[in-house]
Amino acid sequence: MIEDPDKPTVRRRHPDPLGYDTRKPFHEVAKEMAEDALAGRRQDAVDAELEVVRKRWRRLHDDA
Repeated sequence: MIEDPDKPTVRRRHPDPLGYDTRKPFHEVAKEMAEDALAGRRQDAVDAELEVVRKRWRRLHDDA
């Protein structure tokens, strides 16, 4: 894959358990994600990401 010098680099403070390469064109990544979801692959990583979202959601509503 050729790096695009004009495209910003995404830096995460936390590891990305799913690890999709978002530098690829969107339709390629979306297809890969959909295929993984339908096949039940990466369920542990999905659960880990969902737990992070749930914690943030609770924190947002607890502060309100």
